[in-house]
Amino acid sequence: MQFLEVPFCNFYEVFRGALISNEHQVAALETIGISYLRQMKFEDARKNFLAAMRAATALPLWQRLKIENYLAEVSYFEGDVDKALEVYKRTTAEASKLPREEQLLILNNNLGQTHFQKGDYKKAIEQLEKDLALYHDIEDRRFTAKMRYALAESYRFEKMYAEAANNFNALVDYARETGDLEHLFRGYNGMGNIFNDQEKWQEAAAYYKRAVDVSLRLGMEEHAVTCIANLGVIIANAGDLKEAIEHFTSALAYVEGGRAKSGLMQQLHCRIHLELGEAYRQNRQFKEAGEQLLEAEQLAESALTREFLFWIKLVQLKLASDMGDKNLQKLAKKAKSLADTKDKLAKLKEIVPSI
Repeated sequence: MQFLEVPFCNFYEVFRGALISNEHQVAALETIGISYLRQMKFEDARKNFLAAMRAATALPLWQRLKIENYLAEVSYFEGDVDKALEVYKRTTAEASKLPREEQLLILNNNLGQTHFQKGDYKKAIEQLEKDLALYHDIEDRRFTAKMRYALAESYRFEKMYAEAANNFNALVDYARETGDLEHLFRGYNGMGNIFNDQEKWQEAAAYYKRAVDVSLRLGMEEHAVTCIANLGVIIANAGDLKEAIEHFTSALAYVEGGRAKSGLMQQLHCRIHLELGEAYRQNRQFKEAGEQLLEAEQLAESALTREFLFWIKLVQLKLASDMGDKNLQKLAKKAKSLADTKDKLAKLKEIVPSI
């Protein structure tokens, strides 16, 4: 039998050419999958990422882990957060065994942010601190800014205010240096939230005002109106009910102007009516308070805003008590049926001890 005499280098060139072709195919499938993901076409995105996985079997591990992370992102946006977490945990563990230069090529593992979104703030802090230590010197500083924001908020929710402030201030410094107005807004708003949590109204108001200025410069109207509503709460807590009512009324005019259609704005719409009703009640404008609370109650029938229903009933109960309503006990029983925690029940008993 006679064998073909083909130089070894030709086999290498053929293999190398196939590998390069494969890399291009994987890159194309990834790009298409990302495009579908941004369009919220999750099934199409998944099909392309799965095809990329099949084509990537001969590629380095870090590239395959990237594709798996994209699949986890699809699961996350479909609402299967637990499945996304499972994938992110596994890919994080596998990536940790790679050389650092290869780990730095994987920029789409959202384990820390997913812990944060799920409300597991201790785990979010642990992971995000590790991620910042790993990625601290990469060129894409906006990438690490997103991590720092989630880390700062996680510390705030854990009431670790010094750590939260350190991270929000670092975010502000980065944003001023680079001109990243979106993260400048997040930094100012975050600092306002920290002071608000600690009932330091004057400091909170100062930061919220800065956040409003930045959001308006960005054209981020929904962010601006949220800050204006927050300012109303702060000013009411500080005792200036007239100015608070002006802020709530201004925010309400925007929300009811027809431009705010997102789920977040639907929640804010309900919340503003509630806050405005409480401000009118405290200002002893009982008729106006009742009207605003009725509007809030009607909006709270939506699944997106049902969480506000107890708080609306609570303020309605306070209003009834202020007005000497004879049906106070009956109203209290309705509110009690919505009190699903001991803290909520305690707030009702402050108004009607015998409930």
